[in-house]
Amino acid sequence: METLPPTSKARWTRRNCWAILFLLVCLLNLSVGATRANAQEIFFKNGDAWPVVPMSPERADDAYAIYSLLIPQQFPNTVFQHSPLWLIANITLVIDNNLDDPRTAITPPLPMRAAMAPVLQDFVQHQYEHVQLDKNFNLAQPYRLLNRMQLGSFQRALLTSQAQQVNRMPAPYQDAMGLIYFSDVYFNFEHTLAMVFVADWCGAKCGLIRWVVLKKENGAWNTLPWAVQSRQP
Repeated sequence: METLPPTSKARWTRRNCWAILFLLVCLLNLSVGATRANAQEIFFKNGDAWPVVPMSPERADDAYAIYSLLIPQQFPNTVFQHSPLWLIANITLVIDNNLDDPRTAITPPLPMRAAMAPVLQDFVQHQYEHVQLDKNFNLAQPYRLLNRMQLGSFQRALLTSQAQQVNRMPAPYQDAMGLIYFSDVYFNFEHTLAMVFVADWCGAKCGLIRWVVLKKENGAWNTLPWAVQSRQP
């Protein structure tokens, strides 16, 4: 077998080292690019591969009561201020690795941790399901449910209008202040304790995402301060 002289062997080794380093840099860039893409698509291509299921009749009354309670009265300040028309995604978010895990984002008081266990178990059972939402919200203000195509259309229109600082929103969205996304609502067995992920989106660097924990007392749902502070998406 022919052997390489020491100088050729050194050049061969350096070339291979540079080739390996280049390959690692390319893989790193692909990984970073994928992470950025995922972050940008959390709300607009969320869990496309997961099934869409109908709302369970046993969960519907409490789920829609909770959703209606959590529709904000107003969004944070945006470039354009409109009368409130709420746009709501017509399927729930899948809680995948891009979103906060409730097992770390929610910290119930020590005496209530056992009570939260069935809620977290319900989450584990249903987190990879998109639930189809219907117009069963109980709201004083007008609202519209948007499918994925309409969500993307509104997103592009609002970002373009904000960038140009000109109101060029299509007619169906003229009065909209932003989008609201919900996860499924996860319950304990008695439907007296629940949690839900909520995302309010109103353009570039405008919005809040958070987990909300609720307790049902005397037939009414009320929020509990057990989740980490809201943050921008």
